[in-house]
Parts: sequence; C-alpha cells; structure tokens
Amino acid sequence: MAVSLLSVLPTVVASVSAVTFASTTGGVSKARLVSAAVLAVTVAVVPSRVAATVVEGGPATTTIRLGSAGTADAFLDSLGVNVHWTYLDTAYGSRYDEVRDKLLALGIRHVRDEASERIDELARAGIRTTLLTTPRGWTAEAVRERVRQHNRERPAIVAVEGSNEPDLFWGPLGISYRGAGFPEGPFLWQQDLYRSLKADPETAAVPVIGPSLGRAVGASGPQVSAWAGLGRYADFGNFHPYAFNGNPLGRGLTYGGLENFHFQGNHPSVLLAADDAGRAAYADIYPDMPMVATEVGYPTGPGRTAEVLQAKYLVRTYLENFRLGVSRTFLYELLDAVEPVDDTSPHSGFGLMRSDASERPAYHAVRRLVAAVRDGAGAAGAAGAAGVQRCEGDGRIGLTVHGTERYPDPSRLHALVLSRPQGALTVLLWHEVPGEDARSRPRLPLAVDALSVEVRAGCRIRPEALDLVSGAPVEARSDDEGRGLDLAVGDSPIVIQIGD
Repeated sequence: MAVSLLSVLPTVVASVSAVTFASTTGGVSKARLVSAAVLAVTVAVVPSRVAATVVEGGPATTTIRLGSAGTADAFLDSLGVNVHWTYLDTAYGSRYDEVRDKLLALGIRHVRDEASERIDELARAGIRTTLLTTPRGWTAEAVRERVRQHNRERPAIVAVEGSNEPDLFWGPLGISYRGAGFPEGPFLWQQDLYRSLKADPETAAVPVIGPSLGRAVGASGPQVSAWAGLGRYADFGNFHPYAFNGNPLGRGLTYGGLENFHFQGNHPSVLLAADDAGRAAYADIYPDMPMVATEVGYPTGPGRTAEVLQAKYLVRTYLENFRLGVSRTFLYELLDAVEPVDDTSPHSGFGLMRSDASERPAYHAVRRLVAAVRDGAGAAGAAGAAGVQRCEGDGRIGLTVHGTERYPDPSRLHALVLSRPQGALTVLLWHEVPGEDARSRPRLPLAVDALSVEVRAGCRIRPEALDLVSGAPVEARSDDEGRGLDLAVGDSPIVIQIGD
C-alpha cells in the first residue's frame, strides 16, 4: 500500500486537470498549507492548470470559484479496471461472454492484465490493455514482440508495466531475473524492458510504466534505496494507494467523530495527503514524474467495508485521483477472483462484481458515473437537449458551502468540473470524509452529515441532480433564472449538468 508522490492536502476544494497519459512530462507541486481560520488561498497543484480559488470564507461557510479541471473525455480516458482473463477457473473464464458484455456496458476504456488471448477482441470493442509483465517465462524481447503483434491493426496494448509488487511476490514465488531477486532483479527487468521497447520504432511510442511496491507507506532502507534512479527507465511512475486501512502515518487531527481523523479514516484521499515519509520514498524512485495508480480498491465482506460504502469510495477514488493529477487509475478489480470473501482471503471481495458475475452497487455507480460524464446524463438518465447554452464569462461556477456542527470544515466539500462540447459543464460534488472507522473491527459505520451547497453559474443549471450510488434524483431548489441550484451534498457523489 503506497503513499502518492502526488502529495496534496485535501483541505481545499481543488479541481486539477489530469496529466495527459501519452505525455512523459509534467510535475506536481505541493499545495500550500491552508489557513484553518480563513481558508483564503489559491491551490495550484499542476503548473498552468486552473484550481479552485477561495475568495471569501470562514470556519463554517466558504465561497469558492471553480474552473474546469479538464475535458470530460480526458477524465473518461483516465479510468481503468483490473481484470484476470487467465483465471480460467473463475467467472473470468467460465462465464467470459457475460463478464465481457458487462465490462462493455460499464463504459470503461482501459483494463490492466497480463498477456492473454482476449487482448485483440477487446481492442476491437474499444477497450485497451495495459500489459503487466514479469520475467517469469518471458524476456524483454518477447514482450516487445507481443506488443508489436497486438498493435499491428489497431492500438490494443497502450502501455507496458514492469513487475507487480515484487517486494511481496518475488520471494514467495521464487522469481528472479539475471540471477537477482528483489530488489535488484525488478530494477534490471525494468531497465531491459524499457530499453527493448524504446529501441524498436514500432514500440518506441508505447508508454512504459515503472514497477509498483506493495509496502511503501513509510518505506525506507534497501527496499527503496536500491530503486533510486529507476525513473530513468519509465515514462510513468506507479503506485498502489490502497486506503481501506487508513493512513498509518496520519496523526493529530480530531474531526467528524474520529479522534485521529487520518489514521482512522479510510476515505479515498487519505493517502494522497501530504506525508513526508511516503513522499520522500517515491521521490527517490520516480522524481517529478506523472503517476499511474495501477491498483486501488476497497474489499467488502463480513467485518469489512459495506458494499454501498465501497461504491461511494470507488467512484470518489476516480474523482479524487483525477482531481489530484493522477494520470490513470485502475480499480482493483472487475470481478472477485478469490474466495471466500472474508479476512481469511486478503485479496478477496474487491470486485465491482461478485464471483458469480452479479453486480455490486459499485458496478452500477461506476456505470452511472461514466454515463453522466460521457453523455451529460442527469437524474432521468437522459442526455441534455441538443441546443447547448454556452456559459458566459470565464466559464467558472461559484459554490457556497456551509459546514455543520459535527463537520464544521466546508473545504471538505470536494468538486470536479469537467468541460463538454459547446461549453457545457459536468459538475461532480461530494463530501470527502470517511464513512467508517477503519481501525474498528468490525468496521464501525459513521453517520456523515450532508453539507448545504449553493451552486451559481453564468448559464442554465439543469434542475435535476443525480446521486451516482443510489441512482436516485437529489432534491434541489432552482432559482427563478435557472442559474442557481441549492442542494445538500453528502458522501455519495452527486452530478449536476450546466449549460444544457
């Protein structure tokens, strides 16, 4: 479980564009610490990109102006999910047609997996693969040839990734490369993989993602130091910011009924908060590099995160990671591939679908998210009218947010504004706080207050708002001109459409 190099305190609502995935440039600067008294700063997370500006406020109410964090298409291209097509003794194999069709219906464009016979078929359907590699049974040249074969007719493999969590798996599985185990072996494999792909004109443009670590929170010593300089052999860094157990390095904040908010809280942004130890570890490996979260998720099951809360968290994971500049995020995973779903199986219960391919609430929530962003769909599930009204002025919207007695900090209302064709905007809002105490066994649910939010824009705001998890319309009050909307926003993400 890793702490992101993209370390940003989520104490101000900041909407930030994701780094273009095909790019190998760009860095992320630290957010300045916010004054708890007045909340009056500008957050600039990615240079030259627009972030939220707090123009007035106080400890209980704040007014924020938001600009677009990027296009709807860029956001959709940042979404991915892990699959295991070679697990033939699971529904990935025995019920492949059903699982494939449900993946297509989900609307996700990217999957992450090892080499399989499904890559070309999925590419024909518009789903691209990030190829996870291992030196066990492969050479770097063989990987390069596999990429060439799959990409001859159309882009099928759009990225190649180094070894997966070798600190956890190389030793138990007896994996080595050029006679070296972890940590030297994965470094050498990444080096040869990168050089091989970049040496061939047919594969040189395929981005190479570095290897991930399984234990990186507060990591130090040979595990990290042996990988210093590894970023020279990657276009993107890699991390697995699993937040389901909270932030073990988080200390010192009592908030929302939790004595230690970051230690006990397991909300999606808790590992993306500033943390010197975790940031320093990744800074040595992937200095100033764009990052890909190739795994992140929440396990369900007895004593674990409830399925409805998992749905809230997974949608918010996509939103938070894009907001904070993560280039692409792969949820773990599409389908449960391990049984039983309980604490005796630590890799179980993560799926958007259960092992029998039945959908969890998270599946439907992600599908609604994709539809809302792709089509401009609202509470009724239909796209906006053909005639789109372009927003006036600078295209920004205003939010006035009111805290509550239990949750007095209005800056924990997070937002993402995405631009769509002809000047329309999709706005996503959520209260970024935990829905359970991650340190309790079983997990203790928390009653999260909704924050009162007033939305104002320079063009028409569609009066319908949609709760992405329940699929139900959200009660909202529109002003006489149709340019204002008042509603309550809880920990379940809400979408509104502006300019339709």
